[in-house]
Amino acid sequence: MFDLSRVGKLIKKYRINADMTQMELAERMGVSFQAVSSWERSETMPDISRLVELGEIFQVSVDEILDHQEKTSTVKRLINPQDEEISIKELEELEGIIKPSDISKYKLKIGSMEEIEYIITFVGRDMATELVESNKDLINSIYDMNAVAPFISRELMDNIV
Repeated sequence: MFDLSRVGKLIKKYRINADMTQMELAERMGVSFQAVSSWERSETMPDISRLVELGEIFQVSVDEILDHQEKTSTVKRLINPQDEEISIKELEELEGIIKPSDISKYKLKIGSMEEIEYIITFVGRDMATELVESNKDLINSIYDMNAVAPFISRELMDNIV
């Protein structure tokens, strides 16, 4: 996970260097000034699309906003999804900055029932159904079926059973 304290301090530094108030930055980004304040106090972190927007406003790279931390390369891959697969572990580590609705943009690499159980709690029923359908070979027991049943369509559940 990212060091929120470092990111928050940098957002504040870049905002001050741009001679902007929290309210001005918030208006420019279409968020509340409380959101900007929360970022700067290191309580929350902007989602991925906001990181790109902050970089454009402050004329710095996402790398610089994230202070070149370890997960920056993963964030860059998520900002510009290509054909390469994203592991569930990578998504899990960045959970606080990825919207569930954005997960459908990525080609997910799923290798275990535990990964399916994790990701289906984070996405909607349609995507959960799609993920389980394409990985149903990982469902090997009634316990596995029990874990996914509340998140998938009735039709798929009947099909698997």
